[in-house]
Amino acid sequence: MTLRLRGDRAALRLAALALTAAWSSSAADLQFWNLTEFTLAESQRMSWQVLAALRTRNHLTDAYDERLGATVRLQANRRLSLGASYLRRWVDPEGQGLHRENRLYGGPTILLFEHPLRVWSVTLYERHIAIPGQADFNRYKQRIEIERARHGLSPFLAEEVTFLRQRFYRLRSRAGFRWRLHSGRSFEPGYQFETIKTGGVLRPRHSIQANLSLGRLRR
Repeated sequence: MTLRLRGDRAALRLAALALTAAWSSSAADLQFWNLTEFTLAESQRMSWQVLAALRTRNHLTDAYDERLGATVRLQANRRLSLGASYLRRWVDPEGQGLHRENRLYGGPTILLFEHPLRVWSVTLYERHIAIPGQADFNRYKQRIEIERARHGLSPFLAEEVTFLRQRFYRLRSRAGFRWRLHSGRSFEPGYQFETIKTGGVLRPRHSIQANLSLGRLRR
């Protein structure tokens, strides 16, 4: 019991340290990402979620990325699930007006360990289509996520690497807390630091994130 308490405290301190690091970044580098999702249908083997996301930069009214999407997930067994998603995106990367993008992605999620910490491996294959002025292209993502899974407040850490056209494109490091409720709802505040390779140069980006899961709206 003593070892478990010490482990929990250490994980909480590590996640809190990563969260507070965001405030040391300059305002121009700091973004705010918000995501809300809910479940339309769910069974022991299948779930269907819908999501809406909004990203702002520089200040809270400077929205540059809006998203709507849906995900279907099949549970093969206790440790393996397969997901497929569609995402519609309205994005304004250069401040010249929003344009539409479409994204298809899917892949397996594998539960590697359950105790004393839960460790997930998430693999995503993405197909980006119908982007104005660009040919369709693929991306590949690999993410490892570690959390102390339980009801109430639990810390988590995640590391994700993205490859574009078989070359390194982006590295993301994320830390935060999940607050799970017995109703199936959860709230997830977090901080993310990422390094993106653009024009042969690695550029940093900071974001404060708030994810809200509403569970099934009708039971």
